[in-house]
Amino acid sequence: RMRAEMKKMAMELREKEKRLKLLLDDWNKRPKTIDRSQYTTRIMESIRQVHKQKKTIQNIMRDIRDVSQDINMTSQKVTRTETVADERMYKAAQSQAKKETAYVESYRNLATIRESFDELSGLIKTKARLESEKAEFQTKIQQLQSRGVDQNMEQVLVDLRQVKSENAQLEKDLAKAAKKKKKKSKEKAAESED
Repeated sequence: RMRAEMKKMAMELREKEKRLKLLLDDWNKRPKTIDRSQYTTRIMESIRQVHKQKKTIQNIMRDIRDVSQDINMTSQKVTRTETVADERMYKAAQSQAKKETAYVESYRNLATIRESFDELSGLIKTKARLESEKAEFQTKIQQLQSRGVDQNMEQVLVDLRQVKSENAQLEKDLAKAAKKKKKKSKEKAAESED
């Protein structure tokens, strides 16, 4: 019984040594020129780009906020001024309507100015929205350019080909190992029968 166990252990040891040899051969065949510092440099560069873009976005958002506040303050001020002017012009036009038509004409001009200001205010808000969208698109373009999508795609394809070739080699090695194991099992079975 001890001999059978010793033979079994010796066989396992030989199989493990062969497996070790196969793995070492595979390890030695693999390229050793992979430079991790390139990957870390690229990652750090991407992080710097992201920080730069965040700062740019914060500046743009602050500018948009400032412009919006200025627009709102100006609109409120104009609305108050227009209300006061409207009341005075209306009273003056009403009391002097029969004597002087200039008051009535002034009141009409004030209404035209109000409409023009509302239209101008709408155009400024539209312009601000378009500038915001433009900044977003520029940020997206910069992100895509900083990623180097084309270069990355080429590298991915090269890596894919390399992985496929390595997988094919490993499949061959595995098939050889399986054949050897099968052969040894047959030899072992033949020895046991003897």
